[in-house]
Amino acid sequence: MAKLYFYYASMNAGKSTTLLQADFNYRERGMTTMLFTAAIDDRFAKDMVTSRIGLEAGGNGAELRKLCEAAGGQATLVKADEDTRQRIATFTPELPVRRALTKSVKAAFDPLGIFNPGRMWKAV
Repeated sequence: MAKLYFYYASMNAGKSTTLLQADFNYRERGMTTMLFTAAIDDRFAKDMVTSRIGLEAGGNGAELRKLCEAAGGQATLVKADEDTRQRIATFTPELPVRRALTKSVKAAFDPLGIFNPGRMWKAV
């Protein structure tokens, strides 16, 4: 069963370091962990948990998508800065057969290609 832990303390109390240590310990035992940060936290690298002593981990957007795909689902990137959008596609990439079908349906409804070109996938 998945668990969510919430830690709170004053500044410089070691919350990030404790989180990164727990992440390391779980992964060392073969467990899957995911670390997320607030989109407004831009003190360090985007999408990363960083401690004062130099430890860091994160960047789980692509990993989350892989887990969703492995379970037969998909993940959609809804809100992100431009750097994250450059690293992670908005939608789960389509299989070639489905991509061809998507293109043909879009072409039938939008033969001039003027409605949101490239919005879902490049060249669609």
